[in-house]
Amino acid sequence: MKRFTFYLAALMLVIFLLGTTNYAQEKTQSKKHVKVQKQIHKEKVVYTCPMDQEVQSDKPGKCPKCKMDLEKKIVKIDKQAKIQKDVYTCPMHPEEKSGKSGKCSKCGMNLEKKESKIEIKSKANADIYTCPMHPDEKSDKEGKCSKCGMNLEKVKK
Repeated sequence: MKRFTFYLAALMLVIFLLGTTNYAQEKTQSKKHVKVQKQIHKEKVVYTCPMDQEVQSDKPGKCPKCKMDLEKKIVKIDKQAKIQKDVYTCPMHPEEKSGKSGKCSKCGMNLEKKESKIEIKSKANADIYTCPMHPDEKSDKEGKCSKCGMNLEKVKK
């Protein structure tokens, strides 16, 4: 009788240990799966024109302005970027600002979409390039000024 209870207790212990290790393995695998999903959602694929950085699309294709192929770029999603609003300014009167596209109240030119000051602050660690003739023209990459065509120069911090 003592042997029977000993074997029964040993069998129950083995079943308990197998059950807990299987449960622990399933738990760690599901956590790994969740982490992978979170990483996927932190990045976004955007297709941009190499000549016109403001032309963006979520699908590959051609730039409507210069007809060049759009290049694939992976952009990290910034929580601050979601709450920022678009700012439109007049090319001739930078003090004229609006939350939507339209015409300048002083000269009647179309307002152009610009980065807000909040966006520039969020990119504080990145290099900033600006036009020597138009300091309001800023970019995070080397290139040409959209107003006069001069090369953008790196801003010293």
